[in-house]
Amino acid sequence: MLEKWGFGTERIVYVELLDEGVFVMRPAPSEWVGGNVYRLLPVPDYDEDLETWKFPPGSEVECALEDHRGERVLVAQSAAASGALRAERVYEAAEPPPPLWPRE
Repeated sequence: MLEKWGFGTERIVYVELLDEGVFVMRPAPSEWVGGNVYRLLPVPDYDEDLETWKFPPGSEVECALEDHRGERVLVAQSAAASGALRAERVYEAAEPPPPLWPRE
């Protein structure tokens, strides 16, 4: 399993934008850290003066699958725990990231 799903598996994670006046999420590249934890990767067009991300690039976030506009997507829910608490909450590294579609 690690060969197929090892650390660093990339996925798009949707991050809420703050101060927009309406609910807006931005797709952001991320890499899988383990369990439901992803690290948001830097994006070339990120400008903190133009967009306020709930979790900025470089953050490690806990994600959940949600349905938005008929699509199942990963959404950043909270900052990932750190240290011993995180070790208890992150699943085995050999476990693949959650699927984005039902398995057949």
